[in-house]
Amino acid sequence: DPEMNLLTFLRRKLGLTGTKLGCAEGGCGACTVMLSRYDPASDHYAVNACLAPVCSLHLVAVTTVEGIGSVARKLHPVQERLARSHGSQCGFCSPGIVMSMYALLRNRPTPRMADVEEAFQGNLCRCTGYRPILEGFKTFTVVRRDPALDQQGSRSDPVRHLDTHTPVHTCTHILQSNRVCYVSQLC
Repeated sequence: DPEMNLLTFLRRKLGLTGTKLGCAEGGCGACTVMLSRYDPASDHYAVNACLAPVCSLHLVAVTTVEGIGSVARKLHPVQERLARSHGSQCGFCSPGIVMSMYALLRNRPTPRMADVEEAFQGNLCRCTGYRPILEGFKTFTVVRRDPALDQQGSRSDPVRHLDTHTPVHTCTHILQSNRVCYVSQLC
């Protein structure tokens, strides 16, 4: 059927129901999947499956949330960090949010926080809000040291002593410890 969209194909023909049907207009991001071409130089794209006609996807690899990790096998770090930061309540938007972050990381393994925020412009979450989601995904970002800190920063500033591209996140126990952790030392 030339009018069938990717979301319908994934859910009805392949039985991959992790990709959700939300608005069916490309506004909520619940149906986000990653598209890739077989070309190492090309980027990976997070797209709304409800808007992508199946007939336009010749020679395109489609990655769904089922393809990156599961509880039965092993969670992908994106899924794990979303769960650890309590970034999901009802879970309906989670697959789309996970796929948006996954596509970003495939293009930029160490994104800036601005990149993370931009990647989620097409995803809506009505339950959790965005703070726990962004806190979880902040663990993938890099903190770029401000040269002005070298003159003004104090020795007690935890970011001051980090290299220019050191991945850090705010500890999930921030209220208790108020410290900055290295990604390898996730709470």
